[in-house]
Amino acid sequence: MDHIHALPNGFQLDNYRIEGILGHGGFGITYKAVDVYLNKIFAIKEFLPNEFAVRAGDTVAPKSQQDADDFQWGLDRFLQEAQVLARFTHPNVNHVHRFFQAHGTAYMVLNYEEGDTLSHKLQATPKLSTAEIQRLLSDLTSGLRQVHQAGMIHRDIKPGNIIIRPDGSAVLLDFGAARQAIGNRSGRVTQILTPGYAPIEQYAESMDQLGPWTDIYALGMVAYRAVTGFGDDKLMDAVSRSLTASRGGPGMPSATSLSQGEYPAELLDGIDWAIEVNENQRPQAVELWQHKLGLVGEPASSYGQPNGQPSDPAATVVMGSPSASPTPSQPAQPSPAKPAPSPAPEPAPGNSGGTMKTLLILLVGISVGVGGYFIAQSQLKPIVNGGGSQIVDTKTAGKESKTKVTADKGPLQITLNPSSAKVVFTGTGRLYSKGMTLPYGKYEVKVSADGYESSTRTLDHQEHGSPSVNLSAAISEFAFTVKRQPADARVRILNIGPAYSDGMLLAPGKYRVEVKKAGYRTHTGWHEFTPKAGDTGPTVTLKRGGFIVDASGKGDYSNLASAIAAAKSGDTLLIRPGTYTGAFNLSKKIKLKGDGNRSQIVVTSTTDNTFTISGDATLDNLTIRYTGKVDNQNALWITGGSPTITNCDLSNGHSTILAAKGTANPTVTDNYFHGTPWNAVNTYGDTRGLYRNNHFKGLEQPVFVVKDRASPKVQNNRFTDNKSNNFLLRDAAKGSFEGNVLRGTGESFAISIAGTSTPTFISTDVKSPGGRVFLVKEQAQPTIRKSSLTGLSDWGLWVEGTASPRFEENEVDGFGLTIYDTSSPVIVNNTLRNIGGNGINIREEAQGIYRGNKFYNVGYDDDNSYPSVYVHEEASPTVNGNRFFKGGSQEVYEAGKKANVYDNY
Repeated sequence: MDHIHALPNGFQLDNYRIEGILGHGGFGITYKAVDVYLNKIFAIKEFLPNEFAVRAGDTVAPKSQQDADDFQWGLDRFLQEAQVLARFTHPNVNHVHRFFQAHGTAYMVLNYEEGDTLSHKLQATPKLSTAEIQRLLSDLTSGLRQVHQAGMIHRDIKPGNIIIRPDGSAVLLDFGAARQAIGNRSGRVTQILTPGYAPIEQYAESMDQLGPWTDIYALGMVAYRAVTGFGDDKLMDAVSRSLTASRGGPGMPSATSLSQGEYPAELLDGIDWAIEVNENQRPQAVELWQHKLGLVGEPASSYGQPNGQPSDPAATVVMGSPSASPTPSQPAQPSPAKPAPSPAPEPAPGNSGGTMKTLLILLVGISVGVGGYFIAQSQLKPIVNGGGSQIVDTKTAGKESKTKVTADKGPLQITLNPSSAKVVFTGTGRLYSKGMTLPYGKYEVKVSADGYESSTRTLDHQEHGSPSVNLSAAISEFAFTVKRQPADARVRILNIGPAYSDGMLLAPGKYRVEVKKAGYRTHTGWHEFTPKAGDTGPTVTLKRGGFIVDASGKGDYSNLASAIAAAKSGDTLLIRPGTYTGAFNLSKKIKLKGDGNRSQIVVTSTTDNTFTISGDATLDNLTIRYTGKVDNQNALWITGGSPTITNCDLSNGHSTILAAKGTANPTVTDNYFHGTPWNAVNTYGDTRGLYRNNHFKGLEQPVFVVKDRASPKVQNNRFTDNKSNNFLLRDAAKGSFEGNVLRGTGESFAISIAGTSTPTFISTDVKSPGGRVFLVKEQAQPTIRKSSLTGLSDWGLWVEGTASPRFEENEVDGFGLTIYDTSSPVIVNNTLRNIGGNGINIREEAQGIYRGNKFYNVGYDDDNSYPSVYVHEEASPTVNGNRFFKGGSQEVYEAGKKANVYDNY
């Protein structure tokens, strides 16, 4: 894996020698490195945000003085995240050993985890077994509990960020708190968001709504994929799920409906709960989800546990070193000069395979008339032995020794009340698993649990009996009230299950409090509840965040124009159901949000553009119409800024719905465009913008027009039953068009690309169009890749003029490609199927390269007279390396002598 700005292999970075690159992205580079003193492999993450930093020699520096503030702010966030992660020591969370600054930037040193990603595992085995999924969820929820208790969330849980170790345990990699914070501040670092795994709240600009429920959704989707066998391409993203549900369409099927009978019901129910689109309907804390999944208490991975067995989910027991007092059956030994290393786990009862690793400790200084000797000694032993004994009868040299052994050890069963108590045997930190084998005797322990008094006592481990420990409750619950202004603001406590009420009883601890009211800015924050210090709950005064607009007169304003004039930058106007008429100008960063059913919140104009937008305004959940008869008046006229248009119903009975010009950079997502005799979207000038997950339906004229030097990103939109071009590009238009779906197109070309346009069309899905699909003419040079053109009844690609498109890795079914004039396309590595005429028809003086294409059942008719590739007399293409399979004439026909045809078979 190469990277132009990476440190070279062999580079000495502090104590580490760089061995290669493990991964890279917009935020930085992760290296594989060796600690030259420990001779141990680590992963090292380097802060190098390529949007505003570059490497100059060995040093990382901001690209410009303007970038310096963003770089330094990001560096501080990177170090803060490293500091928090370094506190975690959990077997299922990738551990940060240290962090340091050097070469103008910062580095984070992490465990190098052996194993394979869950993503690769699911590619090989799309469905995991019940045991594998339960192990995965047990490990990762255990790790997430510790992460969330520290006030952090992961933000990017997906199969690619989960490593499955060789022993089957799972570990979570690649936290994203710093990266998301930097992206939100600068607006330039790529947002952490993986469609299919990211919940709905991660699509918002603000991080206020993120919490444990965010990670629970993502891990729930990982489990959903593992029980359904769906690939990433079949997982519906949260925005699409929300949009589909709002329109009454079929949503993503539940795990229970797809996999009932294959997995335990409580597992499937728990997964379905975790992947609720509405974050309020998901488990608000990992503990709640673990209980639903059947992972009672604190489930621990068997990674690092004695005997390789999972801990008792009801209690985690940490064992310590024994007293230094000699035992009756063993003489006293002097302490070693250095502390003995922690012992390996004891073998499980009946495990005769020798999994116990006995630690040999060299004891020196014993010389009472005899030489030194070695004793095999376990570091874990009772204070006082009990139970059985061991008797050895040794015969003379050269003969076998006869040893009579009676039981001196057995399984330890501890009964705890509460069952979640943690037991520390003073000293070593060894972990207990239920039923582990230990020598009989007495052990000194410290027992503790949240909400109970800690206790230190001695446990008596005998052959017959089960020691028990009962703790006394130490912490009771206290009345908790959030004092707020205004007094009728709604309160939620986000990290517990019960609904909030004034004076509710809570134990001391940390609570994430949300206070919100329409027309005010929402408060979300953590509160440390310390009732013994006189704390009765936080006081929250909400700041006005705008106004309520209600046409019936029950809000702050009944007139939308007056509310817009009064609003300040950052304000939200909550618009209640009603009809609001006028021509509205938005030049401030304010948000107009429909409060209720979108279809009942109608904003319309009969004279000028309904909305003229020149700033960073947001329109959300509105029905926006132009209903007048004046020419060239738009429902939305965007002249500048970076506005957001989301979840709106947009129409114009006379002209274009949305027009954008100049340097406007809008974000247009999840809208419904319909009801216009003209264009749905018309972008020109130097506009950019993102158009994602919109639906364009039933339009007569070209739907999405890109002119001049406009360069939009157009992703995952759906075009249904439109009669003209779904896309029309001309002049010097550019842009990226990816994952768009076209259905029910008219009889003209579905996509027309002209002028000197250079767009990229990737993964376009066209099925059963009424006419031709791609028209590329004049001097256009588009790239068309990985698209699916199926059910064709006319040409899939038509090239004319001097155009030179690149048509690569596409699937074409039903009709072929035709090349005219002096055009010179590059048509490589495509698959053409079931075509009655010529697969590729190269006419007139056309040129180009046609290589590596596959033809299945192409060129057939009653007498198989159509060649798969027909080269006319004056054409001079290069046709090589193509393959022809069943059906058809399976050949390249050259009418003239100008073509370069070879190695086709």
